[in-house]
Amino acid sequence: MLLLLLLSLSQQAQAQVIDRVYARVGDDVITKFDIESLNPERTKAIYAIKDQEEQKRVLADYTKKTLDFLVDQYVVLNSARREGVRVSDQEVDNAVKDVMEKNGITEQQLLELLAKENRTMAHYKWQIKMDILSTRVRSRVLAPKVVVTDDEINKYIKENGNKLDISDQLELRMLKLENRLALERALEFFKKNGSFVETTAKFAGDEEGGYLGWFEYDALDSSLKDLLKGKHKGDITAVQSFGGEYRVLYVENFKDKYEGTAEVRQTAAGAIADEKTKIVYDKWLKDSKQRILVQYMY
Repeated sequence: MLLLLLLSLSQQAQAQVIDRVYARVGDDVITKFDIESLNPERTKAIYAIKDQEEQKRVLADYTKKTLDFLVDQYVVLNSARREGVRVSDQEVDNAVKDVMEKNGITEQQLLELLAKENRTMAHYKWQIKMDILSTRVRSRVLAPKVVVTDDEINKYIKENGNKLDISDQLELRMLKLENRLALERALEFFKKNGSFVETTAKFAGDEEGGYLGWFEYDALDSSLKDLLKGKHKGDITAVQSFGGEYRVLYVENFKDKYEGTAEVRQTAAGAIADEKTKIVYDKWLKDSKQRILVQYMY
C-alpha cells in the first residue's frame, strides 16, 4: 500500500514538472511540455549534452526564444478569439489533406518530410492554424478598415511601372474608303463639321461611327504604332493605304500608361492594401499585447 502511494506521489510530481506553467496569456497557459514538444528533436539534442553547465545554458536560450514565440502566438489566438475569429481542428485537418492532395503525397510521406525539418505533425498543424487565423484577422477584421485612394494608386503605378504591364491606351475609330479622293473629301468635311461619327456615317455609311474600341499601344503591330505615335485625344492619323483601301484612325480618347488599365489599377490597389493591412496588423498585434494579460512564470 505504501509502495503504491509512493509511486502515485512520484507520478504526480513528474506530471507537475512536465506540465510546469511557464506563462499565462489571457485564457491560455504555456507549459514546459508545450515548449519542449514544439521541437522535440531539438529538445532531445539539448538533453543529450553531457556538460551540465552547457546543457543548462543552451536549454535556457531555447526555452526563452520558444516561450517568446509561443506568447506572441497565443496573443494572436486570444485577440482573434475576442474578435470572433476562430479556426476549428476540422479546418486544419482539411488544410493538411489539401496539401497532401496537391503535392501527391501520403500522410506517411508528409511525416517523413516534416521529420527531416525536425518538425512534428502537431507542430505543422499548429503552424497551419495560426496562418489561417492570421489571414482571417487581416481579411475579416482589419482589411475592411483599410482605404486605398486613386492618388495612392496613381503614385504606385508611376513608382512601379517597370514591374507592371502598363501601356498607353487609345480608344479608336476608323474611316476607310476605296477611293483616296473620296477620303480626302470626307476629311475636309470632318475639318468643317468636327464630328468624326457624322463624317463616317455620311461617307462610309457606318452608323456606329467606325468605332473600334480600346487598344493598348504596346500591343499594336509596328505599322500601327508608327501611325499612332504621339497621338492623343482628338488627333487623326495620316492616310494609310491598306488592302486596296484608304483609311485614317481617329483617337476618341486617350489614357496615359500611368493611369493604368482596370486590371493594372486593381493589382496596384491590392498591393497597396496588402502593405497597409500589414502595418495595421502589426499595430493590432502591438495593441493586443497591451490588452491581453501576459504573465511570465519562467
